[in-house]
Amino acid sequence: MGMGYSTPIWSEVADDMFGTVRFSPDFEIDLSGDLAVEVHLWIADFVIRLNVEGYNFTPFDFLFWIDPFNPKRYCYGMEYYTRGLRLFVEIEQSIDECHFGAFGILNSDPLDCVWRTYKPFPVYELQATDVLDVSGDYFKFKCMNWFSAEWENWDYDINGPTSVVAPAT
Repeated sequence: MGMGYSTPIWSEVADDMFGTVRFSPDFEIDLSGDLAVEVHLWIADFVIRLNVEGYNFTPFDFLFWIDPFNPKRYCYGMEYYTRGLRLFVEIEQSIDECHFGAFGILNSDPLDCVWRTYKPFPVYELQATDVLDVSGDYFKFKCMNWFSAEWENWDYDINGPTSVVAPAT
């Protein structure tokens, strides 16, 4: 059994057309297990991991977006959800990457090697049952003053709305 959380100490600058800053703290409780098999080869190591998530409960998941250029434009919402019996398999790999031959000699070491570990990637996922999956909102996601930005007239070169001004006569 485990508990986890993420706090609003961090923020994410969204790489979308709105350029918002997002805060998303949450808290979760889960009952899960992990089984890993490691295969060690001469130049590579593979870790095949089976994760069994028996039950996951997130009593609150808060989301807050704000436009840093116009702070009166913001969105917020808070929800809860549960998930029951989820299985997923992922593979992680570590590779001994080397520079051989002329390139290695130019680096002053003909056999220059370093172990590099890559992020795990999912291979298979199974949501065994939807019976335990429940979700709801404490307060629905909504935005305040959002359409006052005139997004259809937004000029990304100047990061602001374009305006058509009649020439002076």
